Parts: sequence; C-alpha cells; structure tokens
Amino acid sequence: GNDLTAGRFLATSTGAYLSTGGAWTNTSDRNLKEQFSPVDGQALLARLAAIPVSTWNYKTQDSSIRHMGPMAQDFRAAFGLGDDDKHIATVDADGVSLAAIQALYQISKEKDQKIEQLTQQVSELQEIRKQMAMLQARLARLEKQSGNTGSSRAAGAARATVPRSGATVAKVRF
Repeated sequence: GNDLTAGRFLATSTGAYLSTGGAWTNTSDRNLKEQFSPVDGQALLARLAAIPVSTWNYKTQDSSIRHMGPMAQDFRAAFGLGDDDKHIATVDADGVSLAAIQALYQISKEKDQKIEQLTQQVSELQEIRKQMAMLQARLARLEKQSGNTGSSRAAGAARATVPRSGATVAKVRF
C-alpha cells in the first residue's frame, strides 16, 4: 500500500522511515544483519565513561537551542561504529546506551548479592555479640560467686579463658 496510509511520511530504500507521527524508525530486522559480535559491557562502560559529553548548539541554529551528546570524533574513536567520524547514527547511540544499561544492571545485581552477603554476616556478628554479652554476664556472676566462696583460683582460671574485646572466640569452658 501507500506509505502515507501505512503511517510512513518518509520511507527510505533501506526500510528506515519517518512516521506520520514524527518518529524516526530504523530498520533492525535480524534477517538484514550479519557478522554478529558480542559486546563486553564492562569494557564498553569504561570507554563510554571516558567520552566527553557536553551541551552545545549547531552553528546553523540560534544559540538558545541546546543539544546534548558526545562529538562524533570521540564516539568513533571509542567504539569504531558508523560510517565516519563526522556522524553518529541513532542506531549506534541507542546500541551503546542499551549495552551500557545492561552492564549497569549486571553490576547492580552483583552489588545486591554482595549487600545480601554482608547483611547476613552483620546479622551473624550481631548474634555472636549477643552471645558474648551473655557469656560475659555469666562470667561476672561466676566470678562474683567464686569470690564470695573464697575460690579465687577458680575465678582466675575463668578469667584466663575470656578473650579481650575484638578477639575471636573458639571455645570458652565454664
């Protein structure tokens, strides 16, 4: 049918088009692509972080009209994408952004797992701290009782088995 009736204001020979609603749509059909290579998200993030991003205006526009993004030369040097170092294809900018989002999501999941592990360790340490407080209270009671009965030797032996604050406790016998 007619491209206008199909919602396409401007159609290209490559399949990309400008919709009648004003949205540029790139062709992205897997069947039209070849030579697929995986993306190392962490390396991409490092390269992306090194690219200067600034606001600017085109010389042909009023200076009050601002845009934001990298320069094509920096983008090309970092990623080697596109036809040249004077243009950035929207599909490439989108692809870099999506790969960066995926890499950040992976980092977020890893940090969530680490936080969960650390939270568990803190809970375990808090439980050990409670147990230590109870043992110290018990020891104080035993020392008091042994002091009342005149058994200073038993109190000294019990005192010798109590670790200093912050020390690791293997086993305490009473």
